[in-house]
Amino acid sequence: MVAVLLAAVFLVLARCVRPADAYRAVNWESVVLIAGMIPVSTAQERTGAMGAAVSAVEALLTGARPTVVLGLLVLFTSALGMVLSNTRTALLMAPLAVRLAGALGLAPEPFLIGVAFASSAAFATPIASPVNVLVIAPGGYRFNDFTRVGLPLQLLVLATTVIIVPLVWGF
Repeated sequence: MVAVLLAAVFLVLARCVRPADAYRAVNWESVVLIAGMIPVSTAQERTGAMGAAVSAVEALLTGARPTVVLGLLVLFTSALGMVLSNTRTALLMAPLAVRLAGALGLAPEPFLIGVAFASSAAFATPIASPVNVLVIAPGGYRFNDFTRVGLPLQLLVLATTVIIVPLVWGF
C-alpha cells in the first residue's frame, strides 16, 4: 500500500500525471465507504457484540464432530466476512478457532486455515473488500452482479476448504 502511494506521488511530482487528473481518478464514494467501515467494525468489537457472538458460537459447536465444526466455522466466518473486512473477520474468528480446537482436543491448524480461507472468500458482496468497492463505479457493476457471480464461487471455495483442509492439516 505504501509503495503504491509513493508511486502515485512520484508520478505527480515527475509530471507524468497532472494533479487534477489524479484527483479525478479517485473514486471518492469508495474511499468514504471504506473509511466508514473501519469505525463500525471497531465499535462492534469494543461494545462486546462480537465477543458475545463468539461465545454463542463456541457454546453451540463444542462437542460436535471436527468436520462439522470446521464446516460451520467456515460458513459463519464467510458470512461475517461479507459485512466486515477480511482482515477484521480473520482477527475476530481466529481466537474462536483456537478455543474450539482446544475444547475438542484437536489441533488448531485446520480451523485457523479454514478461517483464513473463509474470511478471504467474500465474493458475494462488494462491501467487505476494498478491491470490490473500488471497481463498482468504474466497472459499472451493481450489487446484484457480485451476488450472482460471487455466491456460487464463494460456496465452491467454502466446500473445497472443508474437504481439502482436513486432508492437508489433519485434526
